[in-house]
Amino acid sequence: MSGLGVLMAAIFGVIYFLHYPRLKAGVAAQDWPGAGAAMNRIRLLVASNLGLGALTVVVATLGAHFVR
Repeated sequence: MSGLGVLMAAIFGVIYFLHYPRLKAGVAAQDWPGAGAAMNRIRLLVASNLGLGALTVVVATLGAHFVR
């Protein structure tokens, strides 16, 4: 479960330090295709983080039932 948390934090770091500055720069320069590409990548990474968060909740709630 902590491994999933570390992976989620790493994905957030990629979003915040790599793709978000590209999005901001694209919007500031009115480069809409570039900003759109950055936003699409952010959207995919956020969706994967959401899936990992749901998996973490499942592991936290059902994990005790499988370890005996």
